[in-house]
Amino acid sequence: MFSFACDKTEKKLLLIKTAEKNSTAVKLRIDKTSLTANNKFYISFGEKAPFKFFDCYPVNAKDSQLVGVDGVGQKEDSSSLAETNLVHPPVWGLCTVVETNVDEIKMGTQYRAMLPIANEVSFANVTVDEQDNMVVIRPTTNPAYNVFVKIPSESICFSSNSSNDDNTTSTKSDLALVTFPGIITGFGLYHALSRKQFYRSKENDERVVVLSSASSKVALALALYLQKHNKEATTTGGTSVKVFGYTSDQNKEFCQKTGLYDEILSYDEDLPGGDDCKYILIDIAGRGDLYKRNADTIKKTLVIGNASSQDDKDSTFACFSMYAMVKLMLTMAGAPSFLRKWMNPSMELFLIMDVSAELTAEWGQEKFNAMVEQATIDFVKAASEWMTVCHCNTDALITKAFDDIMAGTIPPSDAIVVDVAKAVADK
Repeated sequence: MFSFACDKTEKKLLLIKTAEKNSTAVKLRIDKTSLTANNKFYISFGEKAPFKFFDCYPVNAKDSQLVGVDGVGQKEDSSSLAETNLVHPPVWGLCTVVETNVDEIKMGTQYRAMLPIANEVSFANVTVDEQDNMVVIRPTTNPAYNVFVKIPSESICFSSNSSNDDNTTSTKSDLALVTFPGIITGFGLYHALSRKQFYRSKENDERVVVLSSASSKVALALALYLQKHNKEATTTGGTSVKVFGYTSDQNKEFCQKTGLYDEILSYDEDLPGGDDCKYILIDIAGRGDLYKRNADTIKKTLVIGNASSQDDKDSTFACFSMYAMVKLMLTMAGAPSFLRKWMNPSMELFLIMDVSAELTAEWGQEKFNAMVEQATIDFVKAASEWMTVCHCNTDALITKAFDDIMAGTIPPSDAIVVDVAKAVADK
C-alpha cells in the first residue's frame, strides 16, 4: 500500500509504503479522492473531539518506509518511520472492492467514504447496514466516518474508471466528488433554515442569509438552493430571502461570476445597518471578528467550521455564550440529539448528521437519497459553468496541491481530483 502521510508539525506530505496485512475481510482500490479547503479543517481538528479525524487511518510506522518523491526534495532512500510524528489526513473519495471475504459485499461494488490519500485500503472487520452500505467496525472512530456509502451505477457520483467513459460523464462525477460533502451540508442547511422559516417572527419579516467563505463548496451549495427557493417563492407568492457573501478580495470576482449572491463583501466591511435583526449568519470562515462587528444586527448564527484557520481565541467558537457552550459540550460528548434539540442559543454549531437523521426519519431513506441525488445534479450542472477539474496524478502534483490547500492559495475555480494509483504505478 502506498499512501501520503502528513507531518503534524510541518503539515507536509510524505509518500510512504506500508506492508500489506496478512488477513483482511475486504480490500478496496481507491479510484480517486479530492482535496478541498475542508482538508484544512480536518488537519486542525484531527485530534479534537468529537471529530478525531486522525483516528480513521493511523500510520503504521513500524511496517512502513519512506519513498522518494521526485522534485520536492524528499529523501530518495527508504528509512524507518518509527520515530516520526505522521498522520494520514483524511479525504473524501471513491473506492471499489477488489477482494472480499464477506458474502454481502460483492466484487466491483463502489463506495464513497472518508479515505486516506492512498492507492488502496483494507479492513479486517466490516458489516453491511440496511441500506447496503459497508460499515467498518472501528469502535474508537467517530461512527460517521465508518460508513462507506454504496454508489449506484446510475448515480451522477459513480465513476466507471473506464477509458471509454465520455469526458462529460467523468467531469460530472469528478465535480460531484470534489463538492462533497459541501453539497450535503448546503442541502441540510437550506432545509434547516426553511423549516425554521428563516427565524422569522412574522411571515413578512425581511431576512438576509449571510455566508462567510462565500467561495467555499458549502456556501455555494446553500446559495444555489436559496436561489432556487427564491424562484419558487416568486411563483407561489412565498417570501424570498436575500443572500450576501463574505470573501477575500482575490475571490470576489469568482463569487460574483457565479451569480448566486445579491451582494459580495470584503471581510473588513460591515453589514448594512438598521434597527432590525434581519441577518442570519452562516459562518464557515470561523472569524470571530466578523461576528463581533455585526452582532447587533444578527438574528441567528450557525457555525460550520474554521475555514480561515483562526486561532482558538480569535475564532467564532470563542464568541459562544455559556448557553451555547453547554450545548456544544453536550454535542462533543456525543449526547443524543433529542437532549440538544430543545436548546436554541442565538449562536450554535451546525451538525449535518442531526439534520440528515431528521430528514431521513420524516421522508424515509429512499426519498432522502433521491433528494440528495437531485441536489447534487443541480449543483454540478451549475458548478460546471465556473469550476474546472484539475487532475493530480503524479507525486509532485499531489504534494503541491496539498501545500496549496494548506496555504489557502488554490483558486476556488479549481476542483482538485487525486489519483494515487497512477502516481505510484512505477514504484
